[in-house]
Amino acid sequence: SGINHGPNLGTDTLYSGTVAAAMEALVLDHAAMAVSLCSKHKMEHMESAARWACRVIAGMAARGLDRTHLYNLNVPALPFDEVKGVRTARLSRKRYTNGYEKLTSPYGRDHYWLDSWPEEVGEEPGSDEALTRAGYATLTPLTWSLMDESALTGLEGEW
Repeated sequence: SGINHGPNLGTDTLYSGTVAAAMEALVLDHAAMAVSLCSKHKMEHMESAARWACRVIAGMAARGLDRTHLYNLNVPALPFDEVKGVRTARLSRKRYTNGYEKLTSPYGRDHYWLDSWPEEVGEEPGSDEALTRAGYATLTPLTWSLMDESALTGLEGEW
């Protein structure tokens, strides 16, 4: 899915249509990847993101396609040769401050559009946010289930 124009890093993966489309492929038992270019304003490095995506997909295909995870690939907005490579990364954490714009649809329904910048929670070494800022493309494996197995087991018999 993609290439998305704008990053899908950290907690933003929860709100991403690009990640959701790849998630749907995973639920339907297909190998899946979401690809994003970490730029909000310029599309000049879209070819770089495409080339990195092809390189990652070829490598993964050579290993055997995985249908248990979707892979979230974020490529910094740099020329292909300036991207330092691909690193696996943990999701970063960030929160959005109160910044919503109330809009009305053509059908008269109210909608709220997120109109704020994320508040940095602290840059974690090895996170997708830190690594893309350092010039690396990042690859994060995701699963369709948000369930925490250990918490589920810990709650057994409580109620």
